Amino acid sequence: MCICLTLAGSAQADARPYTFVAQWGLQTGPLGTLLYPSGVTVDTTAGRVYVVDSHSHRVQVFDLDGNPVYAWGTFGAAVGQFWDPSGAALDAQGQIYVADTANDRVQILDLAGTVVTAWGAYGSYPGQLQRPADLTIAPWDGYVYVADTVNDRVQVFDALGNPLRYWGSKGSSNRQFRSPHGIAAAPDGLIYVADSGNHRVQVFDPWGNIVNAWGRQGSGDRQFDWPSDVTVATDGTIYVADTCNNRVQVLDATGRFLCHIGEGELHWPGALAVASDRLYVADTLNHRLAVFDLQGQLVDTWGHKDLRAGRFDQPHSVAVSPDGARIYVADTFNDRIQVFAADGTFIADWGSSGAEAGQFNQPQGLAASPVNGHIYVADTGNDRLQVLDTAGSAVLAWGSRGSGLGQFTAPQSVALSPDGSRVYVTDSGNHRVQSFDAAGHNPQEWGQFGTGDGQFDTPYGLAVDAEGHVLVSDLGNHRVQMFDTEGHYLWQWGELGLDPGQFHRPTGVAFSPLDGQWYIADYSSNRLQAFDAFGGFSASIGARGPGAGHFQLPRSVAIGPDGRLYVADTANNLLQVFERGYLLWLPVVRRR
Repeated sequence: MCICLTLAGSAQADARPYTFVAQWGLQTGPLGTLLYPSGVTVDTTAGRVYVVDSHSHRVQVFDLDGNPVYAWGTFGAAVGQFWDPSGAALDAQGQIYVADTANDRVQILDLAGTVVTAWGAYGSYPGQLQRPADLTIAPWDGYVYVADTVNDRVQVFDALGNPLRYWGSKGSSNRQFRSPHGIAAAPDGLIYVADSGNHRVQVFDPWGNIVNAWGRQGSGDRQFDWPSDVTVATDGTIYVADTCNNRVQVLDATGRFLCHIGEGELHWPGALAVASDRLYVADTLNHRLAVFDLQGQLVDTWGHKDLRAGRFDQPHSVAVSPDGARIYVADTFNDRIQVFAADGTFIADWGSSGAEAGQFNQPQGLAASPVNGHIYVADTGNDRLQVLDTAGSAVLAWGSRGSGLGQFTAPQSVALSPDGSRVYVTDSGNHRVQSFDAAGHNPQEWGQFGTGDGQFDTPYGLAVDAEGHVLVSDLGNHRVQMFDTEGHYLWQWGELGLDPGQFHRPTGVAFSPLDGQWYIADYSSNRLQAFDAFGGFSASIGARGPGAGHFQLPRSVAIGPDGRLYVADTANNLLQVFERGYLLWLPVVRRR
């Protein structure tokens, strides 16, 4: 992949195409480790429990005692590969149907893990799918009912993948949905749908006629907060994964509340299965499978998170040492900083979960001092900035939660002036930028919530060019704004859209002194965009996908002294690397 960049300024422009070089980050852990499990189904006859290990892009198979047996799938888009799969179901022949969510398809595997067939493609026409989160197979006719999540509907297919019918649209009335995530075919011939965004369960006959609905947002009995799954036992008892309330609710066949399961033990339960006398819960944010008896007692847990070196959990930021020899990655949901050599060799990791010096709570921004190489960390969940030396020892920290000068609410990004004398922080929750000297003194601030010049709606990324101009990504306003060193507004560019020069929630920002370009992570458009010094569009890099040079929600970009681009490909749990190619001279384009 190559791009050509056009600069305004001198008589000729040094514009070099960027080529994909490498991806860093382990995608699959050892058997028994889980990363955001999001689906489960049980075959009691074969004695197997199938767990959809979503962010490891595979299905893991356990015996009924919780011993891992084998796993199927790798990261990708080819047949037999998965990209953030979620739900799974078994048919009468023992075949496994998997909602291959980010690939917008369903894959069917036999008991040996061999793909029998796959169907579905991105789109909103009948038979097409957008991020299907779950599926179920009706025992009465063998048809496959799919929660077509982004299309806000249920689709029905025969076993060969031929579309038969669908129902639903976006809304909150009966037969409408908002991001339905779970679906179950009950023994009584009804279809139960976890209507997640409407915080309710809807019940239908197989043709989509509404039979019942219950629930509303809340934390009381028979109230839900983002229910992600529903399953029905052979006796008609209904189990609902009440996800944001961190519990399972149990209802009788009429929808009458019976009890809660898992309170104080579950963290974001995402999927359920009932078999024999056990309830199996994909305990998503605990990265395990929790097993309960039907009286609600926790009897076992299987799996744990993979914390090996080189394994990321939603990396939010990347920084490069002044000499380019070290690459620092904010491994955000592992509460640590990972350090690599320029060739991707792991060197060290720093930090652990906590609020003491050198500990982190979801660190989301990094910058390396051009003076001494110290690493400035936006310790987002702790509402502070920390400074580490090149050995990873904490040497300085400032900030606390609040809106006063020098306080922060969810700081996202940090950048330093070219001489290292000023530190700039996007204080996102307070909709402003704060700047300090290198020791955290002499604070200044600019910005407030709004849509006008110099105002922000969640400022996210920022970077400083060689002349001291500060470019800030204004995420909620879908634009970037330029300021001078003191925070005086200069100009802006961008608006909501998918065309070149438009943005959909821009995040990370970097400036390259080698070509004078600004590089911006266009987060929800799954691409990088490059611009000249005045905001003239130069090029786009990447697109949505799991392959080389493709992204899923990239949050940050950094540039090494050799011009290499490092991209925190957050939702793919990768760091992607691009390098500058051959020299190409282009005429100047001046913009007023």
